[in-house]
Amino acid sequence: MKKNKVVILQDKNFIEIEKALAVRGYFDYEIKKCCDFDEFISNADADDMIFLCKNDLIDEAVEKLKSGDSILSLLDSQAVLVTDGEKRKLFIPIELDYNKFLDEFLEKKPVYICQIFGKSLQNVSSKFDEFQTSYKIITKSQLLHTVYYDTYIDQQNLLDAFSNAVFAFDETSLEGACKAQLNDKKFALLEQVSCGNILAKLSSVGEFKNAKILLNDEDFIAAGVSQEMMTQFGVQSKEIAVELVKNSLAESDVALSVVGFDCDSGKIFVAVGNKSQIHVFSTEFAGDKALRLENTSNFALFALFRFLKEKC
Repeated sequence: MKKNKVVILQDKNFIEIEKALAVRGYFDYEIKKCCDFDEFISNADADDMIFLCKNDLIDEAVEKLKSGDSILSLLDSQAVLVTDGEKRKLFIPIELDYNKFLDEFLEKKPVYICQIFGKSLQNVSSKFDEFQTSYKIITKSQLLHTVYYDTYIDQQNLLDAFSNAVFAFDETSLEGACKAQLNDKKFALLEQVSCGNILAKLSSVGEFKNAKILLNDEDFIAAGVSQEMMTQFGVQSKEIAVELVKNSLAESDVALSVVGFDCDSGKIFVAVGNKSQIHVFSTEFAGDKALRLENTSNFALFALFRFLKEKC
């Protein structure tokens, strides 16, 4: 079986490289990060290889790995392709956008995409095994998965298999899916435990003006929560989450609030609603602060997406 490999000398986002390969229909590339030049060179043990290193090391790497029969060619005067029979080595300066060189190096294959939130990696993998297709899963923050696969599967079959955890059948992000569902609705966002991360995500796909980041009791009072209610329930409670949404709906069509405890396995409350109904969800996430923040933000965005899709 043909062996394919990407070798990297320097820090680079593995997920982005995996995605660049998967979106072109290539699921079998091993990705190896090297600490020094000797290790980088020693990993030249595959059929099709992509080397990423600093531009000033490209010539030395090519000299080390070419043979007397090698055919050398330039791609866009910047990357070097070394061909030895059926084996190919592509050397790309890491300072450049590797995507334009991959377009020349790799023939694009048919590929389908499914975006899933709320399922474990094991669950997603087992379901796609049942569909008997080749696939690549790229996971962000434990519960957010993009699946690239090479055999057509009816979308309804995927929705049934994952209990409506699917939010897109293309590369639309979770925040992008929320933006599409919001359309021209007036939206209010109130964040406490997510620390503005949800606003940052939504702002990456559009302009959202009515957002409040709640840092202290004064911020909650300004958002319409009484001191008596905060004393009775505490600001990290489902009652406060619901109250924040209620108060925001006077000037909005849809509102989302996120409150909770910023600690390992601390309880999180997400409320989302419109003038007809408000739904509240609770969960907890373990792990370091950055992982908890990402999981909390994605959990809240998915709650917003499902509410918009099903109730608005």
